[in-house]
Amino acid sequence: MTEQTAETYAASFDTNVLVRCLSMKHELRVMLPQGSGSIVNVSFGPYGSVGAAGASRLCGQQTCDEGLTKSAALEVAGTEFG
Repeated sequence: MTEQTAETYAASFDTNVLVRCLSMKHELRVMLPQGSGSIVNVSFGPYGSVGAAGASRLCGQQTCDEGLTKSAALEVAGTEFG
């Protein structure tokens, strides 16, 4: 972690977390009006909840991915879709 820079984190998160967020945004825009659909996001095992030495960027991304997925599900749960 001490060898990472703001640039390495930004590049990694822009590539992985931002893409996941924008993908779900547009998937939900299609799914909500049609009233059905599924989003399946896959993460690397327990990295998002447990962490791993030497993998701070990956663990951070996985935590974000899991939180984004859960939050999106909760946001649409109260709609006709949910």
